Amino acid sequence: MTLLQGLTVLRTLDNSLPRCQLERLQDYIIKVFAYYPQAVGKRFIAFWIDTLCIPVAYHLKEYRKLAITMLGETFSKSTATLVLDRELCSIQATRVSNLELCIRIMCGSWMKRLWTLQEAVFTLEKITDNSRLCFQTSDCAVKWDLTLAKFVCLVPGLHQNLEFWSKHDGSIGIPDRKSEITGDTAEVFMGTRIPSLKYLKGASFGGPFFKPATTVQNRLTSKQEDEPICLVSLLQLPIADILKDQTVSEHMSLFFCHLREIPRQ
Repeated sequence: MTLLQGLTVLRTLDNSLPRCQLERLQDYIIKVFAYYPQAVGKRFIAFWIDTLCIPVAYHLKEYRKLAITMLGETFSKSTATLVLDRELCSIQATRVSNLELCIRIMCGSWMKRLWTLQEAVFTLEKITDNSRLCFQTSDCAVKWDLTLAKFVCLVPGLHQNLEFWSKHDGSIGIPDRKSEITGDTAEVFMGTRIPSLKYLKGASFGGPFFKPATTVQNRLTSKQEDEPICLVSLLQLPIADILKDQTVSEHMSLFFCHLREIPRQ
C-alpha cells in the first residue's frame, strides 16, 4: 500500500518519522486496507511512503536513484494509494456533498504538486481495479471509483456514494438530477487533472510534448531539477541518464531527445 503525503513531517537525514505519526499512518492504512480483498488473511500490512522509503543520505545516492526509477512500478502494483492532505483531513466526508468534496480535492495542495501527478496516474492505471485511489478526511477515507465516477465513503456498514448524504429540499426529482450533475462534474474534473497514461502517451496535433506539458502546467515542485525526472518517469521513458549528475538544462535536453519530436516554440 502506498501513501501520498501532504502533511507536515520532520525532515531528517535518516528517513525517519516520529512514532506518533507512524502510529497514526498505520491506523489509517488498516482501516482502508480492510475494504480490499487482499486484506483477507493478512496479519501485517506493508506500506510505502516517500519520506521513509526514498533514501536522502548522500552515501545512499545510488539507492535513491533506484527508488525513483521504480516509482511507477511501486504505485501501479500497490493494493491502494491513500492521499494525506492537510486541508482534506480537516473536513468530514460524510457531511459534505460529492461536488464539494470534488472541488476541495481539485483545489487542494495535493493536486497542485508535480510529483503527485505520476503517483495518481499509475494508481488509476491498473485495469483490474480502478478504485485504488483514496483520500483521507477527518472522519473516514473516501475512494474515487472510476467506473461510477463517484467518491465512495469507506465507513463500516456504509457502502454508498457520498451523494446520499447531501441535504436537499425533499423534492423527488432534485436528488437524482443533482447526482447526475455532480457525477458528470467529478468525472470531468478528475479526468482533466489526472488523465490516463494512455491519453498522455497518445498522439496529439501538438506532438508528444503537448499533452504532458498542458497536464503539468499548473503543478509545482520545490526543485526545478525534479521537472524532467518526473516527466520522464510519468511517460515511462528511459530514466537512467536523467538521474546522472548533470545540470537542469542537460536533463531537459535528454527529455526532449527521448520525445524525438518537439514543438518549434
